[in-house]
Amino acid sequence: MHKKIILEARVNEYAPRTSNPNIPYTADEIAEAAIAARTAGAAILHYHARTADGSATNTVEANAEIIRKVRAATDLLILPTLGFISNDSDTKKRIDTVAALALDPATKPDIAPIDTGSANLELWDAEKGAFENPERLYLNTTESLIHYARRLAETGVKPKLVTWSVGFTRRAAALMDAGLIQGPAYFLLHLTGGRYITGHPPTEAGLMAHVAFLPDDRPIEWTVNCLGGNLLNIAPAICRLGGHMAIGIGDYPYRELGTPTNADVIARAVDIAQKVGREPATPEEARQILQLDK
Repeated sequence: MHKKIILEARVNEYAPRTSNPNIPYTADEIAEAAIAARTAGAAILHYHARTADGSATNTVEANAEIIRKVRAATDLLILPTLGFISNDSDTKKRIDTVAALALDPATKPDIAPIDTGSANLELWDAEKGAFENPERLYLNTTESLIHYARRLAETGVKPKLVTWSVGFTRRAAALMDAGLIQGPAYFLLHLTGGRYITGHPPTEAGLMAHVAFLPDDRPIEWTVNCLGGNLLNIAPAICRLGGHMAIGIGDYPYRELGTPTNADVIARAVDIAQKVGREPATPEEARQILQLDK
């Protein structure tokens, strides 16, 4: 019997509706997208809280409203963002919203991401041969990562170790070796395509370079996403290798498919997985695979 695949719906990120009109912004829209994604085969909902006009917000209140509405309608596992803070002097505060949500069982996230390194987040315009936003930095000091891991352990929220490259993966393994992350660790191999050049490209070679450096001497489950590129192109390889998929129109609009919804993209991922004998895990099955707190 083939191992089931955990599908994470990445429904909005900070993507604008100009990329795909189906990007959900409000709590009601995110809940609607979550219901459809669950029906299509998703087990985890990853979302970013947004205002009605699409601006980023990361208040406890905004997140709590989303979580309550999603949980009222589905059994999806909840995975919010930590919140993007650029060039901020105190990155440790990024965990505060998740820690506050975890105080109430009704709003406690199941999983929260830790990006295990810092990244330049400029955009590369290949046609013009020029950089955009060359000053943009996503800062994650190792001191901050230690703080995040300890806080998540205290709150009983499962960390998802987001690795953009092999160096990030090695640091994530070091966090495990330091006793800060308990197994089975949940790794997200974060590929980047298009105008994003930080990270491994969304090719089988890019994926294999990541997978080659995953520690094989401890329990790990790994999933893959792609910011700015079509993850479906390498989905067969992910499925064959025993990985999971984190996919949605928040990362990439999938205009090759028209203007798909998140559920449409999840359904495509399910079709690909089933072709190699892997059925989508339910949220409860995903909870067991990842050994989450109840």
